[in-house]
Amino acid sequence: MTASTMHFEPGDLVLLNFPFTSEAGAKQRPALVLLDANDEDLLVARVTTQPYSTSFDVPISDWGGAGLIAPSTVRLHKLATVEKRLVKRRLGALQKPDLSSLRSAFERVFCQSEPPSIAIFPASAPQERVTQHPPRQRSEYVVGVDGCSGGWLTIRYDPVQARIAARVLSSFQEILACYSEASCIAIDIPIGLREDCQPRVCDLEARKVLGPRRNSVFPAPDRRLLTSGSYTEAAARSHTLCRKGISKQAFAIYPRIAEVDRIMTPELQARVVEVHPEVCFWALGGRRPMAHYKATPEGFEERRKLLSAALGKVPIPSLDEARSYARPAQSDDVLDAIAAAWTASRFAQGQSGRLPASPPRDSKGLRMEMVY
Repeated sequence: MTASTMHFEPGDLVLLNFPFTSEAGAKQRPALVLLDANDEDLLVARVTTQPYSTSFDVPISDWGGAGLIAPSTVRLHKLATVEKRLVKRRLGALQKPDLSSLRSAFERVFCQSEPPSIAIFPASAPQERVTQHPPRQRSEYVVGVDGCSGGWLTIRYDPVQARIAARVLSSFQEILACYSEASCIAIDIPIGLREDCQPRVCDLEARKVLGPRRNSVFPAPDRRLLTSGSYTEAAARSHTLCRKGISKQAFAIYPRIAEVDRIMTPELQARVVEVHPEVCFWALGGRRPMAHYKATPEGFEERRKLLSAALGKVPIPSLDEARSYARPAQSDDVLDAIAAAWTASRFAQGQSGRLPASPPRDSKGLRMEMVY
């Protein structure tokens, strides 16, 4: 996948050669994506580190969270239509408060009388795609989520428009806020936990079906361990409660599990479900486990081919493309999140399966299951 075939969301920040107004050359600088109309061009606004303060300038409050290296301002009267091939890379995206400020400023500057023919900054969430005016019924979209360095890699998948868009978010709460209208969010994290030191049935069944890939399924922790402040404390508590230890690798994801567990409710589980990427690929492969480890080139290509066949017209990045597709996410994280999005689509359409077929519930009423 090249930059010219990628889809960008309103609020994305990219690095490109921004043309001078004199048309005499260009300067490499950040720019804010205002509109991607699914062709070869982008409508962008200039981003500068200069402290301008006109009515057309909007400072970016959380510039670090947006992927910028210095305090910056968006200049709404410095717009350009540029070819996507000129994009060097995606830097990040405006956080929700900044996106809301930009939207208000844009409407103040450009929409003082009548509403625009294209809603460049959707009102409900940063990830809402461009809609036409007058309003039309929005097609369904789903989201796949995989943990990565720096947060969570999210893949928004629109099966009607046959496109995906990646974004790295910092927290589970932010995922729910940004994708509040998603039909389904499928996330690679345990949902539903035991408190009796026993393994979850879904973990046991996943290991069974995955055969040579079974070691990719980590045992879900006992909920009582999640409040531990350190690995030493968690290991000691596990020995006391369950008479067994825990690995440092398993403890490393306890904060993420705890974050999701604090927020999840049986009502929310109607559209937020647990998946395991290797179980998703098992389902994609006709209920056969993958032959190669996912971190190898052979394993990447094995999984990429399955996704390409399943998602049809959606371009799936090659190994080289995936390495820079959604930094700091790794290449295998990208495919895992896309596989989760495919599963989310199946769930939204009532076509998914689950392990086990009749899942038990935990003390919070959450189903302990893996959807595929």
